[in-house]
Amino acid sequence: MYHQAIDNENIPLCFDTSAIFGEKTAKSFLTSVRKRFPNRKLLIPTWVVAERSRQLKLERGNKFDLSKIRGFLDDSEIKSELVGFDREIVMRLEGNKLQSDWLKVVSQFGDQEWAWEKRPLPKENKDQPCAQRCRTGDHIVYAIALRHGALLVTEDKQLLAQVLKDGAYPGAIRAKELKKFIGYA
Repeated sequence: MYHQAIDNENIPLCFDTSAIFGEKTAKSFLTSVRKRFPNRKLLIPTWVVAERSRQLKLERGNKFDLSKIRGFLDDSEIKSELVGFDREIVMRLEGNKLQSDWLKVVSQFGDQEWAWEKRPLPKENKDQPCAQRCRTGDHIVYAIALRHGALLVTEDKQLLAQVLKDGAYPGAIRAKELKKFIGYA
């Protein structure tokens, strides 16, 4: 699904939380992506930054230092763009017709994605149940990728399956597959 899109440097790459913050090597991974694609837009949704900040606050408590995230985002080697969940994504006018990437994504996920309070806590990651039970972040990141015509980079299996099911172009790629493609070890 993503093969044509990965070769087209005019298609931005949009990174989900699981793609860049799922491991300790996020900075070196994005630096490698930048070296392979020197002119390609690398998009990081503001939601991803907010989610990772929340996770770090839970993990480190008072030792949490927000400047680490800011330094990562401001890195001149990576040259990423921070993109927000804004009015354009929620509602825009094309011709005489209102469009909404957000509502399109929400309608595709289905009712069970919003009924998180009825699901049991997952056995793993009990200290971070929201990310496992509430898919709002996935909705937001997916809508941002759609709005920017970006290839979504994620390790979230549910999100990958949804993008594949929708047939959304340019689609999604697992971070592990992108790493193989760019020769990241």
